Amino acid sequence: MVMMMKLEAGAQSHFWVWGFAVFTTKLSLWWGGMLSITLILCRGQRSLVAEIFILAVYSTTAALLISRGIALMATTLGIPETDTSRSMLANGTLFWIALVYLRLIVFFGQNPGREFVAASGAYIGLLLSLSVALPSESAFYGPLSVAADTAIDVESTYYQQQDLVDLQLETIVDQQPGVVDMYFVGVAPFGGQDVFRREVYNAMYAVKKELIDEGRTATLINHRATLQTSPLANLPNIQRTLMGLSKKLDPSEDILFLFLTSHGNEDATLSADLESVLPNDLDADSLLAAIDMAGIQWRIIVVSACFSGSFIDPLRSPKTMIVTAASANRPSFGCEHQNEWTYFGEAFFGDGLKQTYRLEEAFDLASQAIRIRETSEGKQASMPQIFTGDEIARHLTSFYEARFPVASRSSLNPD
Repeated sequence: MVMMMKLEAGAQSHFWVWGFAVFTTKLSLWWGGMLSITLILCRGQRSLVAEIFILAVYSTTAALLISRGIALMATTLGIPETDTSRSMLANGTLFWIALVYLRLIVFFGQNPGREFVAASGAYIGLLLSLSVALPSESAFYGPLSVAADTAIDVESTYYQQQDLVDLQLETIVDQQPGVVDMYFVGVAPFGGQDVFRREVYNAMYAVKKELIDEGRTATLINHRATLQTSPLANLPNIQRTLMGLSKKLDPSEDILFLFLTSHGNEDATLSADLESVLPNDLDADSLLAAIDMAGIQWRIIVVSACFSGSFIDPLRSPKTMIVTAASANRPSFGCEHQNEWTYFGEAFFGDGLKQTYRLEEAFDLASQAIRIRETSEGKQASMPQIFTGDEIARHLTSFYEARFPVASRSSLNPD
C-alpha cells in the first residue's frame, strides 16, 4: 500500500513522516482485529511466540491509534506541524506503550521467567523504533521548486525586495476613468507549507476570470520557489505595493481586493514564516494603516485562516467588505502542505465564484458547503463570517450592474 501511495505521488515525491498517519488509520484497524483473534486463540497458553506476538500487536495498534488521534486533534485545532507537535506525538505514544508494558507484567504473572525477558526485549525494540519518527497528514508530497537543502541568502533576498515590488507594479495597468475597476493583491506569509502559495495563485485566477481584468493583480509570497519572482509577504512590501497601486487606480472610485491566507491567531494576526529570513507576523492594525496610508477607500478583504473573524472589528468601515474563513474563536481547515486549497478557499473561490459573480452570494454558497463538509468529517464548525458596510454594498451593486448589465438581474448561475 505504501508503494502505491508513492507511485501515485510521483517518482520525485518525498516521504513525510508527519503525514504517515493517514495510511496508519486503516492499518491500525487491521491490527486491532488481529489482536482480538490472537487473544482468543492464545488465552490460557504461555507460548513464548504467542506472548511476543500479542505484545507486538497490542503495542503497535496503540501507537498507531494514538499517533493518528493526536494528528487529527492538531488538524482540528489548526495547529501546524512543528517540533512541539512532533514531541507531543512521540511522548503520547510512548506513554501509551508504557501502560501496555505494565499490563503485560500483570498478564505474565509474578514469575514470568524467560518469557518476561523476551517480552521486555520486544518492548524495548518497539520503543526505540517508534520513537524515531511518528505520523500525521500526507505520506508523500511533490518536490519543491527550489532545493530545500540550499540555504537562502538572506542579505540578497532583502536587497532585491524593492526591485521586485517595482517590477510587479510596472505590469499593473492604469484605471479606466469613469469605470469602477477592481485590483487584486494576494498575500501568503507562511512559507512552511505549499498550500498557501497555491491558494494565492488559485484565488487570483478565480477573481481574474469573473471580476478583474488583465493587468490588475499582484502577489506577495513567502516561499522558496518564488524568491526571485515575487516580493516577500511582509509589511514593508505590502505598504509599498498599496502605495504603488494608489497611483494606478482612482482611490475614490476603484476597489482593492486584498486576499490573505495563512495560519491565524485569535489576536487578529497572521503567522509569517520563511526559514532563515524570519519575517514578522502580520496584524490587522498594521494592514489597516497600510491601506489608509495609500488612500484606497473601497476595500474587499478576504482572510483565509483560523480565527480570522478576529480581523472584522479592526478592519470594518462603511466602505469595506470583510470575508473570513472562520469566526474569531474557531479554527478553519484544509491547510495541509499537499493541498491545492484550504476548505474555505476552495468553497469560496473555487466553487462559489463559479456559480455567481456576487461575492455575498458566493459567501453564502461557500458557508453552506463548508458546513456540510465539516459535519460529514466530524469537525467543529468553523463558522465563516462576512461583514458588508452599507456604502460598499451600494458601490458593489453599481459595479456588478456595469460589469454584467444583463446577467445582474439573476446572478446565480447566470447565462
